[in-house]
Amino acid sequence: MIKPEGALAAAAAAGSQARASRVRYFMLFLLFTGVSINYLDRTIVSVAAPLIQQELQIDPAWMGVIFSAFGWTYMAMQLPSGILIDRFGAKRTFAWSLTLWSLCTMLFGLAGSSVQLLLLRLGLGATEAPCFPSAQRVVTSWFARQERGRAVSTYVSGQFIGLAFFAPLLAWAVTVIGWKVVFLLCGGLGLLFALAWARHYREPEHCPRINAAERALIAGTDAVPAAGQRTPFQWATVGALLKKRDMWGVYIAKFSLTSTLFFFFTWFPNYLVHEKGMDLIKAGLWASVPFIAAMLGMIFGGHWSDAMSQRNVGHSRARKLPVILGMLLCSSLFIANYLSEPLAVIALLSVAFFGQGMAGGLDAIVVDMVPSTGTATAVGLCQFCANIGGAVTPLVIGLIIQATGSYIGGLVYVSVMALLGVAAVGLMIAKVERIEL
Repeated sequence: MIKPEGALAAAAAAGSQARASRVRYFMLFLLFTGVSINYLDRTIVSVAAPLIQQELQIDPAWMGVIFSAFGWTYMAMQLPSGILIDRFGAKRTFAWSLTLWSLCTMLFGLAGSSVQLLLLRLGLGATEAPCFPSAQRVVTSWFARQERGRAVSTYVSGQFIGLAFFAPLLAWAVTVIGWKVVFLLCGGLGLLFALAWARHYREPEHCPRINAAERALIAGTDAVPAAGQRTPFQWATVGALLKKRDMWGVYIAKFSLTSTLFFFFTWFPNYLVHEKGMDLIKAGLWASVPFIAAMLGMIFGGHWSDAMSQRNVGHSRARKLPVILGMLLCSSLFIANYLSEPLAVIALLSVAFFGQGMAGGLDAIVVDMVPSTGTATAVGLCQFCANIGGAVTPLVIGLIIQATGSYIGGLVYVSVMALLGVAAVGLMIAKVERIEL
């Protein structure tokens, strides 16, 4: 007769040998889609900007303010977003965020003045703020440490999809059917996806489709206990995080990386039109190439990082090396000032943006380092520091263009920001491991 404890041991052994289900990849697909729509909605304005400026008589400095306005509220709402996610969970918070930012996008298409555009960009920034804290919370919940590099690179690559594959279509659409209609259509797409997210996303502990083997895999090395449960906010958590030198390396690196990113998401199409003399449709076509390069860089960097980590290179080195090399490549952006041939300019910018994509693996460092309690609050703090760069960069570049009539100083500024990120990751982050408070 088999003893009860022997039966339990046999069942456990059988469960451990069972093939793990792959529900986590479906959740990652939902996340990727949401991030893609998020960045599509925030960056349509960069493609439509030449026509918006012409129709509403907006000068470069004021256009820089409109670009920058998104970053002000996006930055301000990062820590509150983390608090909401820790309190209500990623599912509900992200669903409401999707709904509200999609409505802001649709209303942008109905705006008739620069003041209305400014107010709606402020609203868009505030309502999109929970996106990345939610995403990083989802990855922490659904993926063990050895898979997080690829998981993060997959969903973060979604930020490049909108302009990588739809930039030419958007450029054609805003020219033919008008920029207002394009905003209405993209906002409607977001509302539809909000329904899909609310219906299909589940945390691992509430998902009926996940099997025991996948649960065991997710709960492997460096798992975050009860990642899907609600956590009360405590200011002591914020204070403790601000005392960690390694986290300051993350904060500064996130600031610099977002600074370079927002050049591409705001002024880049204008740069091709006004500095390099391309028409809007041609600029939309060529602008897609660096975004494709960035997406490839993101995927390459994530897979390379995980591969090094799994081959005993050392987890810290495996996470940091792609980010440092990526930021070094991105710092080459200023060389475009000395190129006149359009193909050479696009080739150089593609190399720089490939590096930008590789450096996006910084989010995997964040996921690996945030504490096991107050996870989304810690991520929100990182995103707050990051989006100081998102708020400042479009404004600085707009003022440089207004003062000098050229993008030369703007490209130099972006390159310096990339080098700042190299220094932060290389010198301030000693070890990539979960911080305990």
